[in-house]
Amino acid sequence: MSTLPACAPLPLDGPVHEPPCDYDALKIIIVGTPKAGNTWLRYLFSELYHLPMVALDPDFRVIDWNAFGPRWVGQQHYPPEPELLALGKERGFIFVTPVRHPGDVFVSLRHYTDDREERDNDPEHVRAMRPDSMLEDGPGNYGEHTLNYAKRGYYLKTHLSIYWLRCGQTHGVRYEDLWNKPVETFQALTDRIVPQPLDKVRRALCACEIGIMQTVTDRKKTFVRKGGLNSWRDELPKAVQDVLREQQPYPAQFAALGYDMDLHNPANARSKEPSRAGNPFPGGTFANGVPLAPILLHIYFEETKNDLLRWADGGEVGPGTFYDWLMSPAAADPTQGDGVPVITEFAHYLYRMRTDLHGVFADVFGADRRAFGDWFLYSAALDFEFDWSFTLPVVSSWALGPAGERGKGEA
Repeated sequence: MSTLPACAPLPLDGPVHEPPCDYDALKIIIVGTPKAGNTWLRYLFSELYHLPMVALDPDFRVIDWNAFGPRWVGQQHYPPEPELLALGKERGFIFVTPVRHPGDVFVSLRHYTDDREERDNDPEHVRAMRPDSMLEDGPGNYGEHTLNYAKRGYYLKTHLSIYWLRCGQTHGVRYEDLWNKPVETFQALTDRIVPQPLDKVRRALCACEIGIMQTVTDRKKTFVRKGGLNSWRDELPKAVQDVLREQQPYPAQFAALGYDMDLHNPANARSKEPSRAGNPFPGGTFANGVPLAPILLHIYFEETKNDLLRWADGGEVGPGTFYDWLMSPAAADPTQGDGVPVITEFAHYLYRMRTDLHGVFADVFGADRRAFGDWFLYSAALDFEFDWSFTLPVVSSWALGPAGERGKGEA
């Protein structure tokens, strides 16, 4: 058992931005220990600030930063090298570091390693310090190699978030707080970057709930497995728990991050269900099983912001429901739904939202109706990742034809 003194938990507040961050030039990089909620945060920032997500090369020196445009969000496990910090100051990067119980990070890292198809081709003494070495135990088996990795290498992953928090140039956020108090935690974080109204914060959190992200963005559960708190209690064998509890540098690292391995600590109780942010689709689907896409949440909150009782149960189906409205002909269509193809309320909302389409389909209910219908069928479904069933009214309208022609047989 370690007898070294432990430090107090490191502060998570991060730097004060003077001048304040510019929404129109917002560039966020999520950095720190892997499997600590990095992907979740990337989607949250993208949804809240409407930021394009970019893929960052592991070597920041080879990146053409200008190619990304003026605003974006990305993630990468960079250390806080002076060159990167200087680059961030020059270009206005905002660094954010998620923090999560290292026991849960270990469990998540072990599952992620099982899903990998390739191994790092390093010498044995080097590989033992990498997560890849756990593959020697076989999928799901916490054996000798997993224990050896805990002893010889895992602390380097835990070190990364501490390294960032120590440098004082990143905004920290605790995964457990996002899980237990999503609205308060995410709003406090974003208030330090670019404050947003409460309804937009709730909308982003709802759109990025784990069930929805698994359905829409990560069906194989490679990056969004299942979440939860303190799964280490059930999944990590005692030998690995003892290493994390007793062998330095883990006791010091845990203290710096504000965690421990005490099985009697209420903070370490097992939790499988996150607190809700007011999501009207708690199952991530409509009642008929059609999966929810983030864009549908966006539409729901926009259409109900002035009438909270309009569709109290967002997932309900049938006449008068949100689902029925999405499928119905747009009220703005002067043909009253008799045009071919039909332009649904869903399709028309996307048209209104995407101002870049206005120049392409200037007469959406007239001369450009067919072209816009094709865009909705073949491009929108890919761009917004919504279920194919929302295209059925458009396809069906081609088969049925205008109302005046329906039911006519051949002469």
